[in-house]
Amino acid sequence: MYYRRALQPGGCYFFTVNIADRDKTLLVSHIGCSVKLLDKLNSVIPFK
Repeated sequence: MYYRRALQPGGCYFFTVNIADRDKTLLVSHIGCSVKLLDKLNSVIPFK
């Protein structure tokens, strides 16, 4: 898979998370877990 990246100083990344069964509420019913995970990741490997 090829991801295009613009190597611009001060640029940012955007990502989307999907699940195969779009009728499920897994992503929104457990959003707190996702937020905690991203916060922990950012404390270990700071986003620039």
